[in-house]
Amino acid sequence: HTAAHLLSRAPRYHDAGDAGDTGDALTRAFAGELAHSFDVMPGATPLLRELTAARIPTALVTASPRSIAALVLPRLGHRFDEVVAAEDTRRGKPHPDPYLEAARRLGAHPSRCVALEDSPAGVTAASTAGCHVVVVTRTGLPTLREIRSIA
Repeated sequence: HTAAHLLSRAPRYHDAGDAGDTGDALTRAFAGELAHSFDVMPGATPLLRELTAARIPTALVTASPRSIAALVLPRLGHRFDEVVAAEDTRRGKPHPDPYLEAARRLGAHPSRCVALEDSPAGVTAASTAGCHVVVVTRTGLPTLREIRSIA
């Protein structure tokens, strides 16, 4: 979708290939950037440990393709119960489909799910799906205790 949007805004590049080719090139470039630089958000590692210790199922819901998620997941040191990537639903964020799919896979009603989101599209997707939403910033993630007090 991003590639098609970029090509529609830059007429001089219409002959550069189709949106699929451009999207593949963008994904490869992003993967290359991840190989050189990747920071785990502050608080992510302790929160994921807390969730594991409490036996709370987790899902990673990403607008990125599965190939990008596969590069990030090993660096998080956590085994998510489910991963919902861009190609897993017909419509991505800001539509609720990815969060509805994650809840379905976890066997949970969306109203029993808490989504940690850092983008407007993600917040819209999660809240429209019926999840509790915690908006996070680069300053860090909340603790499990803080999340429980919100949800």
